[in-house]
Amino acid sequence: MKLLFMGTPDFAVPSLKALYEDGHEIVGVITQPDRKRNRGKITPCPVKELAITLGLPVYSPEKIKEDGELLAKLKAMSIDAFVVVAYGQILSQEILDIPRLGTINVHGSLLPKYRGASPIQESILKGDSEAGITLMLMSIGMDEGDMLMKKSTPIQNKDANVLSEELANMGALAISQLLENEESFMHAYENRTPQDEEKATYCSKLTKEMGFLDFKDNANVVIRKIQGLYPWPGAYTFTDTGKRLKLHKAKAIDEETASIIEKKAKMPGDIAVYEGHLFIRCIDTAIEILVLQLEGKKALEVKEFLKGVSLDFLGRLGGKK
Repeated sequence: MKLLFMGTPDFAVPSLKALYEDGHEIVGVITQPDRKRNRGKITPCPVKELAITLGLPVYSPEKIKEDGELLAKLKAMSIDAFVVVAYGQILSQEILDIPRLGTINVHGSLLPKYRGASPIQESILKGDSEAGITLMLMSIGMDEGDMLMKKSTPIQNKDANVLSEELANMGALAISQLLENEESFMHAYENRTPQDEEKATYCSKLTKEMGFLDFKDNANVVIRKIQGLYPWPGAYTFTDTGKRLKLHKAKAIDEETASIIEKKAKMPGDIAVYEGHLFIRCIDTAIEILVLQLEGKKALEVKEFLKGVSLDFLGRLGGKK
């Protein structure tokens, strides 16, 4: 099939790679413009890097809706379908109407749940048992189009980084199956399912402020925030001395360990070390911290971290944002 691909982050890379390896004619790849990444250095996004490696034409309009020259070029190409995976710009109806078969989106949730910018993180933060991807026909509304295919996976104790990679690969397999040929697409199209608007929920764009940890929350809420916001924006707290402390990995503890730790750490934010393990008390019980990072230092596993930091220096965690 003759396709145009739109995408930007790592999440979109497996889908572009799969479509290329399936032998489709990819007439172009549209990505976000190069931005400051990697400590201020202007670099291309992951999708652009792959497209260049594959020798595909790349377009990076600042605002695609306003790029009349590019839109005219796309209209002249007789494209079968657009495939959009985490592109990052809103598409106009004019753009959606260009391809013959429509514009297909790979979305990182089981729609109509979690429309919006951060569905994978939201599924962890909300404590869902499963996550997934949905292939849909894009419409002018945000993530409101008819659904063509869904696939799900258990969340278990996966952090957002691991779950995102798994869903990216799942999405790539799904789009490959959907576009195996025009017959497979038309079968899905004829059996498409409208979304139930009464069940629709939305998630917002992630911000750094979302990562602040309040240990007056229940332990499971704190763990979900640590897992759901890793690696970005990251979960963090502050020491008594005002140093930012990032918590990268944590896990729940059993009742026997909890009864021991609660005698050592009695208030939310209190720290305890027991048999070389580090624990933080929440309102109901304690959690075990596995990987953490003090401001100005690199991330360390607890064993290495405790060699260079005293508990007195950390004090009671929490404080002001």
